[in-house]
Amino acid sequence: NSSSRGVYKWDKAQRLADKRKHQMPGNRSIKPFVRDMAIGLLKQRQWSPEQISGYLAKKGYRISHETIYAIIRKDKYENRGSLYIHCRHRLKHRHRPVGKRVIIPDRVSIHQRPSAADGKRFGDFEMDTIVGNNNQGAILTIVEQSTNMLFMRKLKHGKDADELAQTVIQLLAPYKGLV
Repeated sequence: NSSSRGVYKWDKAQRLADKRKHQMPGNRSIKPFVRDMAIGLLKQRQWSPEQISGYLAKKGYRISHETIYAIIRKDKYENRGSLYIHCRHRLKHRHRPVGKRVIIPDRVSIHQRPSAADGKRFGDFEMDTIVGNNNQGAILTIVEQSTNMLFMRKLKHGKDADELAQTVIQLLAPYKGLV
C-alpha cells in the first residue's frame, strides 16, 4: 500500500485496500428486492433454488442457489417460518438404509455373460423392472443393445411373474423371426 517511491500514505493505502476489496469475490449481501424476488418465485411458482438462481441470472440479478437455501434454512430454524414448505423436498435429506443388500440366489455376474452377447448384433436384450414405492405397481423395460430400442410396459398386477412373462412375449413377438 505504499507509493511508487516506497512512501506510505494512509489515504492512498485506504483507496487501494477499498479497490481490492471491491474486486474480490466473496460473500456479498444481496439487495433486498432480489431477495424478495427469489422468495416470491419460491412461493408462487414452487421453483427450486437452482431454477430461481438461473432465472434471475438471465434477468441480470445475481444470487446463488446456496444463498437461497441459506435464506430458507434461516427462515425455518431461526424464524420458525414456512418457506421450506415451498421446497419440493422441504429440506429433508433422504437417508438410504446401509448394509441391507439382497443376495439373489444363483446370480450370474454380468462379466460372465457369453462373448457373443456383446450388444453388437440385433437380438441382445436387457430386461429390468422398475418397482414403485412400497412395491406398488411395476414397469417392465426391455432394451435391445445394438439399436437402443426401448420397449416399456406397465404391469397391471405389479411383479407377478406370469404377467411379466406374458408381457415379454407380447412385446418381443413381432421380432421373433429376426432373432
